[in-house]
Amino acid sequence: MAFGASPYVECVGNGVYAANSTYEANRRRLAGLLLAETAAAKASYFMDRAVGYWPNRAQAIFYCRHRRYVDGTGPGDPSSSCAACIRGAFLEVERECPYHRVASFYSRNCTLEFTEFRIFGSHSSIFSEFYHSTVLTHASNLQFT
Repeated sequence: MAFGASPYVECVGNGVYAANSTYEANRRRLAGLLLAETAAAKASYFMDRAVGYWPNRAQAIFYCRHRRYVDGTGPGDPSSSCAACIRGAFLEVERECPYHRVASFYSRNCTLEFTEFRIFGSHSSIFSEFYHSTVLTHASNLQFT
């Protein structure tokens, strides 16, 4: 696992794609799809989407947090801040991890991860493992009365 120059970006594994490839075209279509769906969202948002077929399947997971939930501030339109954060995350990952098939972006407002899931075999997803362990940790601290 290599870290980009930004402390918020991780370039994972050796999997790369070629410039002007079908995979790159699918990844650009995926970016458009995610940006359109985040613009339509009205609050915090989690999504896992994919475009194309293996071996050119581009897949991403993202999660947006409305600032009000993070630090108690942030009136305004949560959908526009989510879309802006995801747009910035796409650009940052392209800049820090050029042509990496698996990469992650983490910030206070959003998380974006490009992944590769396969039906048979293991997947390479840092965020899903982190997300599930975080949810389980918080769930184990709940008390019911």
